[in-house]
Amino acid sequence: VMAMLFLRSLGKHSDVRVDRDPFIIGRTSGCQSRIQDGFVSQLHLRIRFSQSEGESMANGVKAFVDDLSRNGTFVNNIKLGVETSMPLRAGDILSLIRGHSDKDTSSSRPCYAYRVEVPAKTFKLVLLSLNSLYSDVHIEREPFDVGSGRHCQAQISEERIKPYISGSHFRISFPDQCPPGKGEIALIEDRSTNGTFVNASKLGKGNTRSLRA
Repeated sequence: VMAMLFLRSLGKHSDVRVDRDPFIIGRTSGCQSRIQDGFVSQLHLRIRFSQSEGESMANGVKAFVDDLSRNGTFVNNIKLGVETSMPLRAGDILSLIRGHSDKDTSSSRPCYAYRVEVPAKTFKLVLLSLNSLYSDVHIEREPFDVGSGRHCQAQISEERIKPYISGSHFRISFPDQCPPGKGEIALIEDRSTNGTFVNASKLGKGNTRSLRA
């Protein structure tokens, strides 16, 4: 799963790869990132993502942190307060105590401070063209439709073949777990009238199969 954010450690603790929504840091086994320290609340903070509010980061992510703790969650040394939220931006310092790094506090207790980093934009899958007339297709979201319709993420407008291309010809998705097998990385669904072919085999409208690199 592609990381939405990285929390880069400013101390001796590990970096955190935020790869789901919501993402909870705390002491209990149900947290996505666990910190075994009595100072840390069972559910200390929650990172969540929104499509409709807040300012986008470099990769289009809109992230927020919710303070769930008894001892405090800090962004750039500002304490949020229980059940208070704050947007996160690239370069922000997120910490579970006030210090920005382990050396910033006189206490022997680590501060669990992180710098918020945005991963570079990456593609889930690339379809490399075998014909110089057509461009490669870079798939960066799901579901991803290829066809002649304006709603498609990759629209085919070449006049010579457009009459044979359905509005949504095929769809690619990335389920959490592809059907059992070796090397499956995605699913393709045939949504066309005239056919979608994988390795020269026709799928048939409504049928799906796994794709391999």
